[in-house]
Order: sequence, then C-alpha cells, then structure tokens
Amino acid sequence: MRALIDEHVVGQGIDPTLPPIDILDAGFEQHVGRIRSPRAQAAEMEFAIRHHVRRHYQEDPVYYRRLSERLEAILAAFEDHWEAQVQAFRDLLHKHLATQEQVGHEERVMQPFLRLLVDAAPTEQVGREKRDLLAQATIKLVGDIRAQVRRVHFWFNRVAQEELRGQIAIYLDDEDLVPYDQVEALADQIVQTARANHQQLSETER
Repeated sequence: MRALIDEHVVGQGIDPTLPPIDILDAGFEQHVGRIRSPRAQAAEMEFAIRHHVRRHYQEDPVYYRRLSERLEAILAAFEDHWEAQVQAFRDLLHKHLATQEQVGHEERVMQPFLRLLVDAAPTEQVGREKRDLLAQATIKLVGDIRAQVRRVHFWFNRVAQEELRGQIAIYLDDEDLVPYDQVEALADQIVQTARANHQQLSETER
C-alpha cells in the first residue's frame, strides 16, 4: 500500500525523496491545497508530519513520540478514507501550531525535561503533588545543565559531558524521582535533549 501511495504521489508531481515543506511554514496548507487528489494530499501531509517529527524528536522526545502516535492513530482510524485523513491531519497540525505559539521562552526550555521526568515516573504516582515535585526538580536540573552547556566547546568535550550525565544520574537517584532501573537511561536522554536544545539553553532567561 505504501509503495502504491508513493507511486501516486510521484504521479501528482511530488518527489518523496525531497524534504517536504515544513508543517510550521505559513504556506504549508496552501501547498497541500494545490495537490489535486485527497489521497495525494493525505500522503503529502503524512510525509511532512513524519519528517517534522524525525527532525525535532530529540528536542522533546516525549512530545514528539506522542505526536507520532496520534499520526498512527489517524492512519488506523481512517485507512483508505483520504478526505477524512486530510481533515484529521489538518486538525492535528492546528493543535500542534497552537501548542507552539502559546508557550513562552522559559516554559519552552523547561517542558521537554519535565515531560521526560513525568514520563519516566510510575503512572500511579504522577498526581498533583508529584508533578509539582518534578517541576521543581526540572528547574534545578535545567539550571545545572545551563551552567555546564554554556561553557566554551562543551559539546566537543566528552569528559565534561560524562560528568554532567553522572551528576544528573546522581540527582535523579538521590531525589528518588524515577525508578532506579531507569536512572542511567534517563540521564543519558536528558543530556541528548540538552544537546538538541543547546541554543535555547544558552540564551539568557527572559
């Protein structure tokens, strides 16, 4: 089925080997609207969303994993119903855009790390009190990360990166923020996410 869709997309003048217009581009919906058939529109939108998720995944792994899951749910719910897929993709994009526009600088910096902590915590424990605790832990973690990544050539210094990873693991364990068996993997993911968000972390708080 995917090969048939790719063939059809090529027939509509779309080259799936080229990067699509980014879904955040102001002209994206107009671009999709110029495609002749709903089937090809759906394929173009799916391709663009997948590309966007791959490109930005490491910046906010939990958020983009969930965005990808919503994409898969649309495909499963509206298989072969191209117009319904297009509308569902459009609704998904509008919600994504609204999410991006409503977030201030500091919240945008903090959210990926808070989501990682909440996602790693046992579901039954993530009530209001636990979430407040994780939010305070996120502020502490991001402050410590900022102090490190602002050092000159930090991302070229493997020893410094390992030291940061170790500090994060110790903090997660000492504060009992997540299950012990997830501490090392989560510390590694936090460092990777910090690297993907280096520019925002390096900016002065506003």
